Amino acid sequence: MLPAVAAVLVSLFLPPNLIHCRNVGIYERIKVSCGPDSEPSAPRPLKSQGDGSTFSGRVRDIKNSSATCAATRRDAFFHGVSSFTFASLILVAGSWGRTSTPPAGATAPPGGISVDALSGLVYEDVLGSGSYKTVYLVSGRDDRVQYALAVQRLRSKRDVADALRGVRVAERLRFLIAGVREDANMFEKFEGWWVQDKGPQYEIGRMVFPFGLPKRWSQHLPGSFLGSKWLFALKPVYDMDLRKFSRKIPDLHPVGRSERMEMAVAGVKLSGNSAVQLATDLCRAGRLMHSAGVVHGDIKLKNIMLYHGRIVLIDFGFARTAEAFTDGRGGRRMCASEPGRAMGEVGYVLAGDVALYRNCREGDVYAMGKTIYEVLFRSGESEDGAMEFSGRRAVTEFAAAEENTKFRVELSGAKVGSVSRFHMSVGTRDALLEVIRSMCRENTPVSFAEAEEILERVKDDSI
Repeated sequence: MLPAVAAVLVSLFLPPNLIHCRNVGIYERIKVSCGPDSEPSAPRPLKSQGDGSTFSGRVRDIKNSSATCAATRRDAFFHGVSSFTFASLILVAGSWGRTSTPPAGATAPPGGISVDALSGLVYEDVLGSGSYKTVYLVSGRDDRVQYALAVQRLRSKRDVADALRGVRVAERLRFLIAGVREDANMFEKFEGWWVQDKGPQYEIGRMVFPFGLPKRWSQHLPGSFLGSKWLFALKPVYDMDLRKFSRKIPDLHPVGRSERMEMAVAGVKLSGNSAVQLATDLCRAGRLMHSAGVVHGDIKLKNIMLYHGRIVLIDFGFARTAEAFTDGRGGRRMCASEPGRAMGEVGYVLAGDVALYRNCREGDVYAMGKTIYEVLFRSGESEDGAMEFSGRRAVTEFAAAEENTKFRVELSGAKVGSVSRFHMSVGTRDALLEVIRSMCRENTPVSFAEAEEILERVKDDSI
């Protein structure tokens, strides 16, 4: 910046047209040099002609020279302005498209991304957008590695607390299960995250950090909350969530057909083996989560991603560390409560949990059982033909009870499981439905560990 400013100042005060006007008493010498190769005009003595021509000629020469000086100064001024404008455009263009070089001592937020990769990130596209969160596709300018940059607007301290909890719980789960990489990958991964006061300046081709990396990465709940905050989180680019997966396969096929289908969506083959493996992986992720003392509280199709054919459980904003206690019937339960706040989506929560403002282990099991059923057997078509898996109703005890009853009646119907997105045998269908019913029954539902054990036994029976 400083060299450009110096160049502009030099162009203003030392223009290419050099002007030198001097009055030498009885003689007027005017030298106007308009270029490096031009010669100054020779001095002309002022001789009296007796008719006043001497004086008038002198005045005429001075006027001409003054006009020349003024024009040259004007040219010099516009030359300086042009130089300044040109230098400014160069500076702006440089900050727009350059490969950012991280300053000495720069650091990256905790996670897997390096300082060099972070400083060179460029916006490519918008992957998705909602009321509170927008996900951008970004990539490194040099290595072209792609990331999903999730930007969530936080309007209150509660929003900030939920957002930070969602990150920290996922990181804790991955840390506790780090010994088995395949298991750790079942939970959301963050390459880096931070909270800042300003939202993203999105435009395709623009750098995420056009003016360099922040001096400090904030990862704490602010003491005061004036205006909005934004949570930025870098994640892998997942293939799709289970809701989109289900919509990509709207046609259901009769169960028990003998032909094999080699079709695959997002790395998942539409076979009976794959259906059992998908359900087993979902129950395994739930078992690992509950073993770590965490209750998710918001399991549903949209919060389970597919990545290279494997499931990834995301969005731990409602997750809580559960406490074990003994209920009135002598059973041991794991629950987390937040008085006055009903969490989750009404189609996936238990009415009893909503009434007591709590999230319990049984609620997670119920939500996962319903999710498995929807992705395997439910068409999701409402009366008008639109894809609709669970309505966006207010989370109340009455609405949750109505949804619970309706789903359990559907599970007990005579035609349940007659068609599926996956090509499976009748025996595989029956085993899967038995597990789903045991997860979603009202009294003494099975745990994730018990459901996983049952599914492990039926895996080899599928076609």
